[in-house]
Amino acid sequence: MLAHSALPGRVTVACVDHGLRPEAPAECAFVATICAGLAVPCATLPIKLGEGNTLEQARKARYAALRDWALNRDVDTIATGHQLDDQVETFFMRLARGSGLHGLAGIRASTLVAGPDIRILRPLLGFRRAELEQVVAEAGIDPVRDPSNENVAFDRIRIRRKLAEFDLVSHEAIAATVANLADAEDAVAWASRKNQEENLSGDRTEMRYRSGAPKLIAGLAVMHAVSQVGRTTTLGPAMEVVDRLMRGEQVNLAGVLASIEGEEWVFRPEPPRRGG
Repeated sequence: MLAHSALPGRVTVACVDHGLRPEAPAECAFVATICAGLAVPCATLPIKLGEGNTLEQARKARYAALRDWALNRDVDTIATGHQLDDQVETFFMRLARGSGLHGLAGIRASTLVAGPDIRILRPLLGFRRAELEQVVAEAGIDPVRDPSNENVAFDRIRIRRKLAEFDLVSHEAIAATVANLADAEDAVAWASRKNQEENLSGDRTEMRYRSGAPKLIAGLAVMHAVSQVGRTTTLGPAMEVVDRLMRGEQVNLAGVLASIEGEEWVFRPEPPRRGG
């Protein structure tokens, strides 16, 4: 409704049916009815989930379906309904899992979908859930209540309930901290690019890195070097390689042998193992 009001005639809606609840088709039909009253085109996107973590699978399948839908309609921007409460809950979920800077930087207001350049905007991140519920109520709409939002089997719901009891700091203050962490991540990314441009060289047969940067920046360079020479790795294992190289040790990771030659860290494919 807010998008239609701000951009009349330029909005189309996609409602994703994850196939997880029998009520979902009727809920998507409810959305379509509201859109029809506003003369806004609406499509329902049914998806099937694979094995594994249901929430994570649902997220991946949802964005894949939205990407394909957007491509078929020459849509280059998708706006989602994430709001400030989602941001704060996500921060605490990731904090509980020991996330680093990337995770704690939270939900970004703008990102690109993998593949073709389709931008995801989250224009409601500055609004509380209660504020948006009030907008819906003033429009005379009785919103659908997803029963999974009461299911304490999910980490997000348990955190949401704890936050409702926590009044020492406001959601807005926590969101401001998340925004500061996002700025810090951007700064680290900039410094990392400069560091790799100046100190990392080579190809898939060998990468060389002149060490000396702060540990996190060095870890990002190691992650890139290992992924170039061997298999793609993540920051956690790369940081362990940094620790061991700093102790003067040789280390293997993801099919890569990392060693020290003078002031350089050298990354080469592991030699084939001898049979017999």
